[in-house]
Amino acid sequence: MTNKKITGTLTKTNAFASPWGEGYFLAMKAPSADVATYDYYVSMDPSVSSGPMKLDADKDWLAKVTDKDTQKLVIRIQQKNGLFSASAEYDLSELTLTE
Repeated sequence: MTNKKITGTLTKTNAFASPWGEGYFLAMKAPSADVATYDYYVSMDPSVSSGPMKLDADKDWLAKVTDKDTQKLVIRIQQKNGLFSASAEYDLSELTLTE
């Protein structure tokens, strides 16, 4: 269990129905991410049919929350030359979900 938590309110939407279907989505921007030096991979664990997504030049990402009490957000960072890697996990259980 991680002691890092993401809090806030997610509202159900069908804005991303293709390809993910209606649901709750967590969208964030990583403005300080150095995508020239590192590869960043963002995923939900467990993931429902998407797996890790690589952060691209716009530094935005979107993930579907299907079960806030059992899923966690995982961010993995890998230096492009392979000499360094790290990961962090975030608890989602304190998110509020609304219709």
